[in-house]
Order: sequence, then C-alpha cells, then structure tokens
Amino acid sequence: FTFLTQSELHLLIEFGPDYMPSQINLGLSQLRLGQINQARATYEDALLRQPDNPAIHKNLGLIYSGKNETLDKAIYHLQEYLRLAPSQPDGAQIQTRIEALRRQSQKPG
Repeated sequence: FTFLTQSELHLLIEFGPDYMPSQINLGLSQLRLGQINQARATYEDALLRQPDNPAIHKNLGLIYSGKNETLDKAIYHLQEYLRLAPSQPDGAQIQTRIEALRRQSQKPG
C-alpha cells in the first residue's frame, strides 16, 4: 500500500478532477494534519463534482459537526450519507451522532 503526499494528490486531482478517491484521500490527509479549512474546501469542491458520493457527505458532516454554527450542515450531510449508503456498518453510530447534534443545536447560545 502506497501513501501519496499532498503534492502528489494535488497532481492527480489536476489531471483527473473527477477521480474521487484522490480528492477524498487529500481531504483525509489534510484532516490528519489539522488543516480543517483546507479539508472542508477539498470536500466541498468534490461535492460539486459528485453530489451523490456518500463518503464526501460523511466527511463534510464530521467536519461541520465540530462547530456550533455549522451543526445544521453537519446534520444534513450525515443524513445524506445515511440516505446514499444505508447499509454501511457505521450507520447506527452516525445516526446516534445526528441525534446528539440535534440536541446540541437546540441548546440556547
């Protein structure tokens, strides 16, 4: 198994922008390095190209769940993940997270 650098992933995306594994892996690499805003931008760009890709929705949902002001976006993307990939093994865990985010979003300021 070969791990690619972010530079190599950027090159792959440049030459094949619709090849989602490159964008998904770039976003994961950015997350591991704490580059949250870059990862969000990577996934938002990927979503424009493939709006029905469950992995993109899941990763955006997890990113958005980290801030109170984006909880609604987190819930939306996690629900889309479950809708697009209902038989994923982490479905129950994601549903529990959605419920927790709903409770959190209802708390006053």
